[in-house]
Amino acid sequence: MKYAGKLSLLGLLALSAACGGDGTGSGNGNKPGAPAAITASAGTGQTAAAGAPLPTAPAVHVAEAKGRPTPGVTVTWAVTGGGGTANPGTSTTDANGNATTTWTLGGSLGAQGLSATVAGVAPLGFTATATAGAPASLTIVAGNAQTGTVGTAVPVAPAVKVADAFGNPVANVAVAFAVVSGGGTVTGATGTTNAQGIATAGGWTLGTLAGANILKATAAGLAELNFTATGTAGPAAQVAVIAGGSQLAIAREQQAQDVVFAVNDAYGNPVPNATVTFTAANGTVAPSAGVTGTNGTIGTRLTVSDVQTAAPVTITASANGATAPVSAAAKFYGRRPALIYNRITQDFGRIWAMDWLTRTERLLTTAGEDANMGVLSPDGSVLAYARWNGSTGFYDVVLKQLSTGAVSSVFSSASADGFYPRFSPSGDSIVYTTVDGATGTVRVALYARHSGVTIANLLSSTSSVLAAVGPGGLLAYSGAFSPGQWDLVTKAIGAAPARLTTTTAMDEIGVVFISPTRLLYTCAPLDAALDEVQQDVCVINTDGSGFATVVADPGWDDFDATVSRDGKWLAFASIPLDGSSDSDIYYAPTSGGTLAMVPTATTDDEIESHFGVIGWTPAAALQAMRAAGPAGLPTAAARARLARATRDLRPMLRQGTRNQRHTGTTRRVF
Repeated sequence: MKYAGKLSLLGLLALSAACGGDGTGSGNGNKPGAPAAITASAGTGQTAAAGAPLPTAPAVHVAEAKGRPTPGVTVTWAVTGGGGTANPGTSTTDANGNATTTWTLGGSLGAQGLSATVAGVAPLGFTATATAGAPASLTIVAGNAQTGTVGTAVPVAPAVKVADAFGNPVANVAVAFAVVSGGGTVTGATGTTNAQGIATAGGWTLGTLAGANILKATAAGLAELNFTATGTAGPAAQVAVIAGGSQLAIAREQQAQDVVFAVNDAYGNPVPNATVTFTAANGTVAPSAGVTGTNGTIGTRLTVSDVQTAAPVTITASANGATAPVSAAAKFYGRRPALIYNRITQDFGRIWAMDWLTRTERLLTTAGEDANMGVLSPDGSVLAYARWNGSTGFYDVVLKQLSTGAVSSVFSSASADGFYPRFSPSGDSIVYTTVDGATGTVRVALYARHSGVTIANLLSSTSSVLAAVGPGGLLAYSGAFSPGQWDLVTKAIGAAPARLTTTTAMDEIGVVFISPTRLLYTCAPLDAALDEVQQDVCVINTDGSGFATVVADPGWDDFDATVSRDGKWLAFASIPLDGSSDSDIYYAPTSGGTLAMVPTATTDDEIESHFGVIGWTPAAALQAMRAAGPAGLPTAAARARLARATRDLRPMLRQGTRNQRHTGTTRRVF
């Protein structure tokens, strides 16, 4: 019985071993013991793009102490670095003790971590490396919104950054730079991003035109970017006159407009804030210095000194001081206010000019020509007048260049006279009257100086039509509407004539423009037989309003009136009705006042007064002008035609001696 007990104990131990027990409590038969170890079975040390799942899912093996797999164990997955995700966050080991999850890396570059944890066992760590993802954005990092001088490189080269979806720099991406607008150039136009994802152009040179410049950067698959830059003008390199350079430079007067200079850089861009100084020859300027405005311009105004002999008057504008001076000059030729008139001597008409500042005279036509009805061009360079032509037996209309004495023909005919030339306000054209020698038909013609084209029949009448041309081609003239009825008429281009006066007891003749809207003319009261009693000086507006008699003195004919260019003086010819004295030129303020006679050194008749400006030519040229010209006296028939053209005044001239003096007064003209 003793041995039987021992055998029973040994049998129990053998049975226990057969059932899987180890005698330590780690298992009971074939059932696994508690998890004792966790190891990585896959997915360690991988590399993938940031934000992307690893190609191999992380996997662990869980085993008991003797190394047998432990199924059904919960494994917890947790991201320990890099910001990624594990999905699922927990998993259960399978029959082989294995468990997995999907690890998606976070957006940051470099090492990232994941832990796998089983209760009662030390955690297991996984590592992975995140690299940059695909290019997803293109951004400017340097060189935008710069300002530089035209034609020069911007101080900071344009640079862009290529990044993935998480903003991580992407290296080795091709980037191209190209000029969009502004006309500049780019160097290093293609390149690749560096480790920081940055690509930089070699350099961007702005265009030569001041203003906006645009450069674009492009990378495949990404939206292009635009860099902007503003080109500013370089230093002053050019100065030029852009306005006011065609004004008259009249002695002792300030010019009506500024002379405006433009200061530009080497490429023609306006230079603002450039310091400019002005100097003048034969005059003074105000201001004498200043800075250009935002448009690169600056103006000054010239006051002309007492210039003589057509002396040049200049304004010089200089910029940049002594460093790199540039300059330009506005050049004018001096003019002097003058009164032009016709002096009748020995049956010859000669046209004289009197310097209005010094009251000294000069002969403008030659001693051997019968010259009448002279008028000056607005710039004082040309004299237009009617001249006897001994070859045709009629009067021509001619132009004389006062600087050279050269004469050119406007009208010449073997059957008609040309009278009363009048310049347009610009001086580009001339109207004049022609009178047919056989029929007496009167026409008004227009001659375009620069093209030489003549419109021969602007107006036509069987009676004398004396016309003047005003602004916009407006014609003003005298027309006979009935016997003894001469009225003023205006006619715009393409419009019907407009009759300004209709008074039956008055003739209106010899009209001139004294402003764009005001006319000066001779008005002649009539007696019962419709004969002119006397001739007076009157004014009227071009719309028919504002009529006034300016000069009206019993016993005197007042005619051939003119107003000075500055509007301050009225001058006219006057002769006693009884012919007891010669005809003289009188003047008075346009504001009204006492008459004064223009001083002359002769007892000849002076008529056909005309205010203007003139540049005195050198004496040698004047002598040459006087020596030239056709010889011979006009015929009696020609003189009669001329007398009719001048309203029958000339038969009375030179009948008396200078024994009377006009002592009347004038009324206000304007």
